[in-house]
Amino acid sequence: MIDLDATVLAAAQDAFAEWAFWTPAGGTAQRVPLIFWDNSKETKFQDGEQVEQMLPVASVRLSQFPGMPARGDVFLIRGVSYTARNVYPDGMGAARIPLSWSDDSQAAVVPAAPDPVLSQ
Repeated sequence: MIDLDATVLAAAQDAFAEWAFWTPAGGTAQRVPLIFWDNSKETKFQDGEQVEQMLPVASVRLSQFPGMPARGDVFLIRGVSYTARNVYPDGMGAARIPLSWSDDSQAAVVPAAPDPVLSQ
C-alpha cells in the first residue's frame, strides 16, 4: 500500500507550502505549513454582468497539525487573519479549508454556514 502522506502530500507541501499561524478554538497559535490560494470564481448573470468572487482556501497536510483543524479556527496567512468556514478532510491525509476574512473582533464569532458551492 502506498503511503500518500509521505509521498504525494509531502512532495506537494515541499513544492508549494508556506508557513502560517493556526489558532484552534481556545488554543494558542502554532506555526504550520499550508498551501494557500485565493480561489477566483466568475459568475455571469442573465443581464450580462460578470462578478468575480474571491474565495480564499487553504490546503493542509493533517499529519503536520498537532490536532484536527475545525470550523471557526483562525489562520494568519501573509499577515491577514482568516476564519475557517469548514474543514473537508479528503480521507487520504489532507484537508481543504475554505476561509473567510476576519479581523480581531470577528475571529471569536462562529462563521456562517459553509457555502454549498465550496462543499462540492
